[in-house]
Amino acid sequence: MSYPRNIAWRLAFIAAFGLVAACGSASSSKASQDLDGAVADSLPIDAPDLADSIQDLSVAASDAAALADAVTLADAATALAADATEVIDTVADSPDSADSADAVVDAGPQTCFYGGPPAADAWVANVEAPAAPCSETAPPEWFDGQPLPKPTLDLKVGWRDAAGLWHPYNNGDWVPLLTAQQGGFHVELVPVVILPGQTAATTPLQVQSFTLAGCNSIGVAQTNNSIFVQTTGPDGEYTLDPAKQVLTVFGVTIASIDKYCGIWVHVYWRVRIKDTNQWGEAVRLLRTYNATVPTNKG
Repeated sequence: MSYPRNIAWRLAFIAAFGLVAACGSASSSKASQDLDGAVADSLPIDAPDLADSIQDLSVAASDAAALADAVTLADAATALAADATEVIDTVADSPDSADSADAVVDAGPQTCFYGGPPAADAWVANVEAPAAPCSETAPPEWFDGQPLPKPTLDLKVGWRDAAGLWHPYNNGDWVPLLTAQQGGFHVELVPVVILPGQTAATTPLQVQSFTLAGCNSIGVAQTNNSIFVQTTGPDGEYTLDPAKQVLTVFGVTIASIDKYCGIWVHVYWRVRIKDTNQWGEAVRLLRTYNATVPTNKG
C-alpha cells in the first residue's frame, strides 16, 4: 500500500517521537531510583522511618493536649473547692441555719408546750402513753346498790373553736390546760349526746367527769343538773349549753401546772337521764399542753 508523501512523513515523525519519549521515560525512572538510593545511603542505618516520626509527633501532640486539659480541669476543681468552702462558711455563719439547729439540739426535746399544741416540726419528748385505761376505775355512783346497767347513750366529747363550731377529740390528741381566775387550772371537754325520742329544746342531764394519770385521779367534776341544748345536727342530738360550762378541775394550784403539762391522761365523761338507767360514757387518751404562755416563756 502506498501513502501520499505528506502522510508518510507524518507517520515517520510520530514513530521517531515515540522512541525518544520511551528513552526519556526510562532515563527518568533510572534517575529517580538513583536519587532514592543516594538519600537512603546518606541516612544512618538506625534512623527512624519518616512515618514513625510523624506518628510519634502526633502522639506527643495528643499527650500535650491531654496535659493541657488536665491542668485546666485541676484549676476548675480547685476553684470549685474554694467555692464550696465559701458556701460552707456562709451556712455556718448563718443564724437561721446551723445556729438555729444548734439551739434546738442544745434545748433538747420538749415535754411541755405553751400557747398551743406543738407544731408539726417540733421536737416532742417521747413520753410513753398508757396502753389502756385503768382497770380500777370506779363505776358511776348513780347506780350504787344495784347492778350496773350497760351504757346505751351515744356520747362523744370534743371542743369548740372561736366560732362556736364543735370538733371531736380522738385518742392521741392534745388537750389544753386552762387556767381559772380562782388560781387553779382545768380541762374542758364539750360533750355531744344522742337522746332518742327527745324533742325538747333543752333537757337536764346528770354529769360526771374526771381525769386520770395512770390510776391516779387528778381532776374531777360532777353535777346533778346540767342543761343540754339541741344542736343543728341529727334529731335527738344535744350538747352542753355553752353558757353552762363543766370544768374538770385539777386539785392543785396553778404553781404546779408544769408538773401536769406534757403528760398523758385519760379523760372520762359520763351523762345520765336522771332517774333512769339510760346513760353513756366516753373516754379519751389525750396529752396536755399549757394554753397560757407564762411571762418567762415569751
